Amino acid sequence: MKDYIVGLGEILFDCLPDGKKLGGAPANFAYHVSNFGLNGLALSAIGRDEDGAQIKAELAPRGLAFHLEEVDFPTGTVKVTLSGNGVPQYDICQGVAYDNIPWTPQIEEIAKNSRGVCFGSLAQRNAVSRKTIHNFLDTMAPVGTLKVFDINLRQNWYSREIIEESLIRCNVLNLNDEEIGVLCDLLDAGNVRQHQLVVVEHFFKVEHVAAELGNALDHHRTRVFATATVDGEQQSLGQVAACAEELDLAADVLERYAAGYTV
Repeated sequence: MKDYIVGLGEILFDCLPDGKKLGGAPANFAYHVSNFGLNGLALSAIGRDEDGAQIKAELAPRGLAFHLEEVDFPTGTVKVTLSGNGVPQYDICQGVAYDNIPWTPQIEEIAKNSRGVCFGSLAQRNAVSRKTIHNFLDTMAPVGTLKVFDINLRQNWYSREIIEESLIRCNVLNLNDEEIGVLCDLLDAGNVRQHQLVVVEHFFKVEHVAAELGNALDHHRTRVFATATVDGEQQSLGQVAACAEELDLAADVLERYAAGYTV
């Protein structure tokens, strides 16, 4: 078993006013994991285009293993513009490569050899990638593996069905204060925070919930969780690493978690 720790989902370019920046939460996760000496792997899809080639070229020197299926869709991009008040506006382009990650024998083999995976909701907006993500999770060993749903809600690219199917398959849920409210509205879980988290755990058998509440974490049915804010973004690897003892991963991952936001 190769003990992969996989970031499964979107990889893309953020097209900023001052140029392109490689991104995608699952790819960032895999990169940080690899920096801790674990067998991180970014799994996604890219187009047969210049952006796809550039993603490979940028990943190669960073020492991050990756499996990027080449598909007949453009490589994912997020177009970032600034309003007159300087507020960023995001256009998450659809119909892109990471919406169409195919289920292949190679990906199946990676799933069989993975001890951990982090996935979100954005890459599940299209049925093709959603099916691949579900197949990946269902193919992983049922015991001794970590399946982290970093819910990471973006605009309107999620639904009750997507959330419920993901909660059924994960054993760790990571979400922030705002996402708790959205999630529990979707699930009709009421508006009392303690009750909300209990409902999620009870009905979906989630073993660990890491709720980022402002600058703190609600340690709800967890052991030790830590988080870091980098460039205004809450990073989730600390929460994932907190469950490391269950996977016999490196014990010092939490102490070493100080990586930047982008890959």
